[in-house]
Amino acid sequence: MLALMNRAWHYVALLAAASMRLASATASAQSVSAEKPSPYCRSFQSLTMHKHCEPTRCGLDLCQKAFLLDLEAEGLRYTGHGALSAGGLSRLFHDYPIPQRNEILDYLFLPKFGAALHMLKVEIGGDSQSGFGTEPSHMHLPGDLSCKRGHQFWLMKEARLRNPRIVLYALAWAMPHWVGVRNGSQHGFHETDSIRYLVEWISCAHKLGVGNIDYLGNRNERNWGPPQWTISLRAALDTEGFSSTKLMLPDGQYDPQVVELAQSNVMFMHALQGGGMAVHYPCYLPGWEVRRAGFKFLSSEDGGGSA
Repeated sequence: MLALMNRAWHYVALLAAASMRLASATASAQSVSAEKPSPYCRSFQSLTMHKHCEPTRCGLDLCQKAFLLDLEAEGLRYTGHGALSAGGLSRLFHDYPIPQRNEILDYLFLPKFGAALHMLKVEIGGDSQSGFGTEPSHMHLPGDLSCKRGHQFWLMKEARLRNPRIVLYALAWAMPHWVGVRNGSQHGFHETDSIRYLVEWISCAHKLGVGNIDYLGNRNERNWGPPQWTISLRAALDTEGFSSTKLMLPDGQYDPQVVELAQSNVMFMHALQGGGMAVHYPCYLPGWEVRRAGFKFLSSEDGGGSA
């Protein structure tokens, strides 16, 4: 996905070029000649290939196929495309000169312009190295709450200023050591500490004028915990007035237990209503059972070749 770094201009140009090519192919519903792919086409392919789901293995070739959208067809449904801001990747973006920074923000978030992103997923900072840097936490310690740390709230607010309908998704990669600490380690993560931590972050988003956070995950590519923890998180969000924030699991590999447990636990099923399953690099996994259960089924981390 787009990484809001020093190469943001380059990535936006590649995505915009590929999007225009895709739109043209869709409108004409005719095959596009692939004898001599354009430089943009070749660059976009190399940018978006991922080891889990190469375009050829997933049956997708942006440069050789025409796409016809059938709104009546069953199967996977396109609900939008987004970008991920996490792991310190977008930290330097905040420091760009304001004119250039605003131009890039326009290219990313203005509807029907540039990338025209429908969703922005951000990391809930946890004072831990989570990729290419460390995102600061809003709660270094249990009694230490500050909504002014980091740049993710700023980025979400800028996205909403340009597109009030953009979908916002938040997920923790890590959390400070005090969250769930028992006998020197985080053995008690899926208890009340983590619920309070996440609810306070959602509260910060509202206080700072970001508005509603549409989706909230558990932890990135980690054990999503017992159903009772998700039930308790849902109850805490509702109590604080955040019922419009829906929950997504597991934010990692597909886990059929999410649906199986929901079908046998009414309270767990209720806790996931409006949300559902978010999977990384699903490579066109159909997810029939997820949708039959009434849950959303999202590719919540992906590359352009497999999204």
